Amino acid sequence: KQETMMPEFGADAAFPYHYFLNVLFGHRSAAELQRVMPEVWFNRKAALMFDALFPVKPSGIVPLS
Repeated sequence: KQETMMPEFGADAAFPYHYFLNVLFGHRSAAELQRVMPEVWFNRKAALMFDALFPVKPSGIVPLS
């Protein structure tokens, strides 16, 4: 199913709009987003990489001014 969504790109993952930022900043895991957003998809290789590179943790943005 997931491989047929975008076969021409050969992508390992796809996130619509700004949802990847949730994974990048550790607010949500990719698996959590996939449960609530059917447009988010990734293969096993990408899932392992997301878990290793972007662990879920409290984070915030500190202003520099």
